[in-house]
Amino acid sequence: MSNFFSAIITRNLDVLFYEGDSHKVLIQRAGLKDNKFVDMEFVKIEVPDGDISQFWEDEVFPFPEWYDRDVAKEKCKEVLELIMPARTAYEEIRIMAKNIYHETIQSAQKIYDKEVASAKELRDKEIMERLNSYHDAIVSAQKPETVKSIWEIYTKSIKWIWRCYDENLKLALKVYNVMAESIQETYKETIEPAKKQYEDTLSRIKGYVKGE
Repeated sequence: MSNFFSAIITRNLDVLFYEGDSHKVLIQRAGLKDNKFVDMEFVKIEVPDGDISQFWEDEVFPFPEWYDRDVAKEKCKEVLELIMPARTAYEEIRIMAKNIYHETIQSAQKIYDKEVASAKELRDKEIMERLNSYHDAIVSAQKPETVKSIWEIYTKSIKWIWRCYDENLKLALKVYNVMAESIQETYKETIEPAKKQYEDTLSRIKGYVKGE
């Protein structure tokens, strides 16, 4: 299980962490071996939501002889006191940007759904008009060749209606995709600077493990 705050405690009781929540990635970055039962080099730590009262060790039983739980917990607390102000600021921006993203993408979806519904309504209306005209013409027709001609005209008109319907759907989807791309870009422009600032702050805290 991995979530914020995920860290590892080394033999010399240092706290190692990075900007993500995966112990596996953190261990790889730190160049350590994950020996769970023999000659353990570290202990995996979880502090859900950065709340030190929820401090616990992940996948460890029994603890290695070098591990001191009280010291590990206190050191994690010290690190979190440095991280949490930056984390809180970043989360506020992330949640705001996410909410705006969902609101605007839902608006775009409603516009798309409305256009699709209008296209279907127009298609069905025109098909029904052609069908009524076809029936009226058939009733009035006297010769077989006339009936055949009426049928050909009818089928061609139906095909044309469906082509127009398909084009309307393609146009609606194209407009939606343009709106969605713009919304996504706005979200990135909001979140990426905040994320970078957050990660820059983490990188200046002792114990941060930088990736390649």
